[in-house]
Amino acid sequence: MLATPSLCTMGATRGIIRTSVAELDPNDLKGQLNELRAQVYLLLEIFDEKLLQEVISEFKEVEKTLFSVASSPKDFKKTEDIQLTLLQEVDDVKAAHNLTHYNDDVVLDGVHRTIQNLNDRLEVFCHEKRYTLQKELGEITRKLKKFTLRLKASKVSEPILSTSSLEDCLNDYRKTLEKQFLQLDKDCYNLASSVVLDEADILKLHHQLNRCKQFLQTNESTRKKLQDLVAGLEQWRIILTGAENLRNSLNNDSEHLLQYDDEFVDRVVEHFSRHGVESFIEYDLLQKPLVEIEEQIKGERRLRRKAFEQLLNQYQALLSQIIPADNYLKNRCKYDDEDCEGSYEVLREIVLEKLVQECGNQISNWEQIEKDLCFIAQNCEHDVTELLNQVSNFKTQLLSKRDLLLSAIADLKNLESQINEIKFIFEKCVGFREELRKIMSQKHENLLEEEKKLLSIITTVESGFTISQIFQTFQDTQDVWKILKNLYEKGRLEIILRQRD
Repeated sequence: MLATPSLCTMGATRGIIRTSVAELDPNDLKGQLNELRAQVYLLLEIFDEKLLQEVISEFKEVEKTLFSVASSPKDFKKTEDIQLTLLQEVDDVKAAHNLTHYNDDVVLDGVHRTIQNLNDRLEVFCHEKRYTLQKELGEITRKLKKFTLRLKASKVSEPILSTSSLEDCLNDYRKTLEKQFLQLDKDCYNLASSVVLDEADILKLHHQLNRCKQFLQTNESTRKKLQDLVAGLEQWRIILTGAENLRNSLNNDSEHLLQYDDEFVDRVVEHFSRHGVESFIEYDLLQKPLVEIEEQIKGERRLRRKAFEQLLNQYQALLSQIIPADNYLKNRCKYDDEDCEGSYEVLREIVLEKLVQECGNQISNWEQIEKDLCFIAQNCEHDVTELLNQVSNFKTQLLSKRDLLLSAIADLKNLESQINEIKFIFEKCVGFREELRKIMSQKHENLLEEEKKLLSIITTVESGFTISQIFQTFQDTQDVWKILKNLYEKGRLEIILRQRD
């Protein structure tokens, strides 16, 4: 009996070409047929394809033919009286079966040819299937190697560096998450390494492919879960950066620091101890207390800033009563959230500085009026004694008010009272300067034409005239000195002397 090699390994070969019909034996052919059928049924369990179904149908026809040969009369099987030609073509077993004028040996030869044809068709099927399976297996092996690529590119292996008081807790669970990722990566590597692409047996190729598909399908949810956890871990890195900044800003705020520890740090640690690495994806829920604390602090800061700005506006309103300086304080005083008291201190210092400066300017004005009146009293025939006494009195009052500003600067009501009195003195200064202008105007009526002419020339230049320039205007030197002397005595000139370069 001739055995048919296994088709699954694509090692099947054509049957030995027989040289005479006498070598064909029904039992031998039946054995070949059974072996081939067993292989087809084995393939059919895995590959439910039309070709295999067609082969099974043809097996049944071949079996009928072999059965008819086995049950025919003995004398019909003899060949000595019939000339047979093996080169004659028999299309299939069914056709041979219907040719009743042939003997059994001719039919058996047709059966043999049919079995060889089926064997050839199955060889082609196995060849094509092997190519397809190897291609799919190569693709799925590449998928295995890239299965954890996204996780490898993450920062799951990098420790969390922070001073938020949560870094130790989160690093412990980060390590647990890293172990899970490394295990999945190892399983992928081991499975990809076990794949044999040049395997000849298509059933073994199929089983390898099926095992890889099942692994990817089974572990897809694991990978997705790990990716979500790693993404959550990255969110925690961002959260801890903000938490660290907030905690550092609370070094001098014991109340909010206690709230930070109780409502945020302790709550996060407790949640991780209960739910493990799953807590990484609960960052939205767990960071809520942190967000609330930040909003609370921001709200308190807004209120403090608003209170500061209100006080600044009140100071500005008081300054505006005596100084035309809009936005003077806003341009120079900025509120510092980290140094609230310092901001108020700077505000008071600048207000005081500006008030003292303006008082100093007004005191200089009073002193100038006082000097002008003294000059008039000494050099002109005009009694200004009463005016001098009043000017000296107001100047003294202003000096006193200036000295009181330091003690009044922190008390807004007291400061307002002081500024109202200072404002009154400032307004009086304007009145006295007008009075002085009137006196000087009366003196102008007694001026000679030459004196008026010289004064008009001098007043055209704000920086004043030199004696040399005056001499160039007036030809008579003696007259110039005389005019200058008269104007000085009448209080209309202020003569400044300096050494010539």
